[in-house]
Amino acid sequence: MSMFRTTAKTNKVNVRNGSCKWPDPIYETTRLLQDAKTKTYDEKLYKLLVATGSSRSQYNFLLPKLVSENLSSKGN
Repeated sequence: MSMFRTTAKTNKVNVRNGSCKWPDPIYETTRLLQDAKTKTYDEKLYKLLVATGSSRSQYNFLLPKLVSENLSSKGN
């Protein structure tokens, strides 16, 4: 059994000047659990698949890492 499952899909949109803009973006609420002693977050891996015609690209990112980097860049 795969631990990854599709949680949402968007409609197809056209690429204009190298950019895409979706009229119906996806927002997903998630919970990040932080260890009380180490102050680290449990890992939560997300995969983003982008398909253009016959080619597909996959982007993987750890949500807690993005949150930590964003908070540290703001001085929190």
